[in-house]
Amino acid sequence: MSLLNQKETTPNSREALTTESALREKDNAERREYQRELRTKNVAHWNSEKQHIDALDDLKQYIKSNTDNANEARYGIHTMKVNPLEYAMIKHAMKKSGCKI
Repeated sequence: MSLLNQKETTPNSREALTTESALREKDNAERREYQRELRTKNVAHWNSEKQHIDALDDLKQYIKSNTDNANEARYGIHTMKVNPLEYAMIKHAMKKSGCKI
């Protein structure tokens, strides 16, 4: 028995080669899916808090009573991402300064 015959009987299976751009595209797709899941998870909470804040007349009291929620997840569609407490602060400042809401 020679060594040459033994090598020929073993299967030659190798993984397909991947390019750097293919790996980058795969990572981007995974990141987009993760971000999509986070958005769907947080949108219900954000919408309920926003409706609650919009219905309030005394935003100062809401801000004082919810300072523990300052680290809540921020939610936004484009560039301005705020959590409900920050939204209440912005709305209160706009109302106090006389800006259009």
